Amino acid sequence: MNLETLQSLGGNSPRKRMRLDDTPSVVDDGPLQTLDCLGKTNRVLEEVGIEKQSIKCRKSEGKTSKFIPKTWRKGQRFQGMDKNTGNFVSGSIVSRAGKATGGNKNCYNVILDSSGMHGWFNMDTLKDIEVSGEEENVILYVTEEVQRAKEKELESWVDNDVFQKVRNKGQKSISVRWVVTTKQNTVQGNIIKARLVARGFEEDKSILQTDSPTCSRESVRLLITLASSWGWKCHTVDVQAAYLQGNAISRLVFLKPPKEFDDGSLWQLNKTVYGLCDAAREWYNKVSCELSALGVTKCSVDNSLFFWHVQNVLEGMVVVHVDDFLWCGTAKFQSQVIDKITSKFKIGSTGSTSFTYLGLNVRSFKDGMTLDQIDYVGALEYVNRGLNRAREKSSGLSISELKECRAKIGQLGWIATHTRPDIAFDTCMLSAAMQDPSYKDLLRVNKVIDIVKVTISSYIFPDWAKMLSGILNVTLMQLM
Repeated sequence: MNLETLQSLGGNSPRKRMRLDDTPSVVDDGPLQTLDCLGKTNRVLEEVGIEKQSIKCRKSEGKTSKFIPKTWRKGQRFQGMDKNTGNFVSGSIVSRAGKATGGNKNCYNVILDSSGMHGWFNMDTLKDIEVSGEEENVILYVTEEVQRAKEKELESWVDNDVFQKVRNKGQKSISVRWVVTTKQNTVQGNIIKARLVARGFEEDKSILQTDSPTCSRESVRLLITLASSWGWKCHTVDVQAAYLQGNAISRLVFLKPPKEFDDGSLWQLNKTVYGLCDAAREWYNKVSCELSALGVTKCSVDNSLFFWHVQNVLEGMVVVHVDDFLWCGTAKFQSQVIDKITSKFKIGSTGSTSFTYLGLNVRSFKDGMTLDQIDYVGALEYVNRGLNRAREKSSGLSISELKECRAKIGQLGWIATHTRPDIAFDTCMLSAAMQDPSYKDLLRVNKVIDIVKVTISSYIFPDWAKMLSGILNVTLMQLM
């Protein structure tokens, strides 16, 4: 999509780019400009008490808070103005750089968003600080990368014929918002993604079917077990912008365009989009119909598990979890089913031999496969215990501590049900204790996290055909 096409969606004002880094642009003259996320001048404000060279940008989406924590935690994001230079600074906390007591207690090791630089920073030098939740990856700043990510998202909407512009006659419409996040990539580093999301809660969903089948852990294990036993390799496929490739919407839905592209008209949807309550259902129906057209049958027990038979012989399997496919089978299954399916959708990434699927590390070897959650466990953080609370084991938890404990227990439950059944009892007891939690329960959560980090566990799925064949060959050699 070119610039003219984007401008046709939201006015003809030329786009002005702004780059935010450790040395922001200088406004030579005129009042302070507030620039939106695409660089188009939105309005001009006269601000009293703010230096002329400081540029103030419209805050991007994401829940923020003016509450400044006494102790910063790893993963927390921040943004603010440097008191000394007036520069805009944003980044994330890595660790403490100084002692918890003393003159450097507010010095932390951080990663700056503008340059990616790792180093220490004194948080006392910031003013107008805004904080996001721990480990929250919502972008709180405006850069050229964010602008490009939003342009790319709008291109995806246009390319997939998601909407058509209609005249605003007062129709009931749903508002939208941008969600801009970062995603870790081992090859490309941090990737900024922008998603335009409809506020589906503004729609009456009482008559809509909103459930959408997702694969169970039993189905994943069944597929891996059969693949390992029959010498098949497992593969994963990730569909890009899946919801935008779903079925046509069967009802009238109008969206209010985002401010960057609002020219007074409304967007009538041709397909369900992110945020609508039935978007996942329509995407599943699309995938199910495409697979059925190729002769693939649905499992009667798990509707996200599909089989493909040729003359009553199983040739392949596939499990579907929203936009992530996991499949195994013969070369015929790949050519007649998988290749045709992937040609109908825009594919983001694929993997085989060694890959991650829903937080599970799947590795293939010549004698079988292994399943573990080493990476997921490695990223699991301890609950912040706070200072000077060692003697307060019977005291209650604060709201933030309770929220953090429940989040960690949920992660432990995910681990317990997939690769670590040995912590299932402890996780269940901790979950029950959250009805009336104490500081002692917080310490128990950290103890269970310590157990899963210290001990490594993985499932092994051997190739039984090769193993039995090897045992038979050894026995025959002994008899001879």
